[in-house]
Amino acid sequence: MFRSLDDVLTLMVVAGIICGIVSGAIAWEKHRSVFGWLVFGFFFSGLGLVAISVIPKNAKTCPKCGELSTYGTGTCEYCGYVFYVPKDKPDRPKEFITDEE
Repeated sequence: MFRSLDDVLTLMVVAGIICGIVSGAIAWEKHRSVFGWLVFGFFFSGLGLVAISVIPKNAKTCPKCGELSTYGTGTCEYCGYVFYVPKDKPDRPKEFITDEE
């Protein structure tokens, strides 16, 4: 099947490149670090694919326009909708606090 160690190493590098690219693409869809997951997928091949597949999206859906916005933002990146922030959080600026309960 394999004639030498070079064939095995070539196969491992090709598999790493493919898994790295696929892991990076899945990470992009989930609003995660593309480069970080590309490198992780390259070095850990199948484990990288499984890991990025089970991690949830790093985004929330805007109730006004339906677009995905990154967690940690106080407003929607597309329509400007202000997301609900509990009033008992004194460290948040007042412009992020709404009357919704």
